[in-house]
Amino acid sequence: HTDELTLDECDQAEKISGTPYSLLNPGFRAKDAKALYLVALLRSGASEEHAVKQLLTITLADAAKAFRWEEASLAAAGDGEQLPPS
Repeated sequence: HTDELTLDECDQAEKISGTPYSLLNPGFRAKDAKALYLVALLRSGASEEHAVKQLLTITLADAAKAFRWEEASLAAAGDGEQLPPS
Protein backbone atom coordinates (compact mmCIF):
# COMPACT_ATOMS: atom_id res chain seq x y z
CA HIS A 1 0.00 0.00 0.00
CA THR A 2 1.32 3.42 -0.85
CA ASP A 3 0.02 4.76 2.45
CA GLU A 4 2.78 2.70 4.11
CA LEU A 5 5.53 4.58 2.25
CA THR A 6 7.74 6.88 4.24
CA LEU A 7 7.71 10.57 3.42
CA ASP A 8 11.15 10.13 1.87
CA GLU A 9 9.85 7.33 -0.37
CA CYS A 10 6.90 9.51 -1.39
CA ASP A 11 9.35 12.28 -2.22
CA GLN A 12 11.42 9.83 -4.31
CA ALA A 13 8.33 8.73 -6.24
CA GLU A 14 7.36 12.36 -6.87
CA LYS A 15 10.85 13.22 -8.14
CA ILE A 16 11.00 10.17 -10.41
CA SER A 17 7.52 10.58 -11.87
CA GLY A 18 7.14 14.35 -11.77
CA THR A 19 3.69 13.78 -10.25
CA PRO A 20 2.60 14.89 -6.77
CA TYR A 21 2.06 11.92 -4.43
CA SER A 22 -1.67 12.54 -4.11
CA LEU A 23 -2.05 12.34 -7.92
CA LEU A 24 0.10 9.25 -8.58
CA ASN A 25 -1.84 6.89 -10.81
CA PRO A 26 0.22 3.87 -11.91
CA GLY A 27 -2.69 2.50 -13.94
CA PHE A 28 -2.81 5.66 -16.04
CA ARG A 29 0.77 6.94 -16.29
CA ALA A 30 3.80 4.74 -17.00
CA LYS A 31 6.08 7.21 -15.19
CA ASP A 32 3.99 6.80 -12.04
CA ALA A 33 4.14 3.00 -12.30
CA LYS A 34 7.90 3.10 -12.83
CA ALA A 35 8.37 5.42 -9.88
CA LEU A 36 6.37 3.21 -7.52
CA TYR A 37 8.07 0.06 -8.82
CA LEU A 38 11.48 1.63 -8.25
CA VAL A 39 10.61 2.74 -4.73
CA ALA A 40 9.27 -0.75 -3.94
CA LEU A 41 12.40 -2.43 -5.31
CA LEU A 42 14.66 -0.12 -3.32
CA ARG A 43 12.55 -0.69 -0.21
CA SER A 44 12.95 -4.46 -0.65
CA GLY A 45 16.72 -4.04 -0.50
CA ALA A 46 17.63 -3.98 -4.19
CA SER A 47 20.57 -1.82 -5.17
CA GLU A 48 19.73 1.20 -7.30
CA GLU A 49 21.57 -0.33 -10.26
CA HIS A 50 19.67 -3.64 -9.95
CA ALA A 51 16.34 -1.85 -9.49
CA VAL A 52 16.84 0.26 -12.62
CA LYS A 53 17.83 -2.83 -14.65
CA GLN A 54 14.78 -4.73 -13.40
CA LEU A 55 12.54 -1.79 -14.29
CA LEU A 56 13.60 -2.17 -17.93
CA THR A 57 12.10 -5.67 -18.04
CA ILE A 58 8.64 -4.87 -16.65
CA THR A 59 5.87 -5.31 -19.20
CA LEU A 60 2.44 -3.69 -19.34
CA ALA A 61 0.95 -7.01 -18.21
CA ASP A 62 3.28 -7.03 -15.17
CA ALA A 63 2.29 -3.47 -14.31
CA ALA A 64 -1.42 -4.20 -14.68
CA LYS A 65 -1.10 -7.07 -12.19
CA ALA A 66 1.05 -5.12 -9.75
CA PHE A 67 -1.22 -2.18 -9.03
CA ARG A 68 -4.81 -1.93 -7.92
CA TRP A 69 -6.93 0.92 -6.65
CA GLU A 70 -8.35 0.62 -3.16
CA GLU A 71 -10.87 3.12 -1.94
CA ALA A 72 -9.96 4.40 1.49
CA SER A 73 -12.57 3.73 4.11
CA LEU A 74 -14.24 6.72 5.71
CA ALA A 75 -12.89 5.55 9.05
CA ALA A 76 -9.36 5.65 7.64
CA ALA A 77 -9.97 9.03 6.08
CA GLY A 78 -11.07 10.52 9.37
CA ASP A 79 -13.61 13.21 8.58
CA GLY A 80 -14.27 12.05 5.02
CA GLU A 81 -11.24 13.72 3.42
CA GLN A 82 -9.96 12.15 0.21
CA LEU A 83 -6.85 10.05 0.59
CA PRO A 84 -4.30 9.19 -2.09
CA PRO A 85 -4.49 5.71 -3.66
CA SER A 86 -3.11 2.85 -1.58
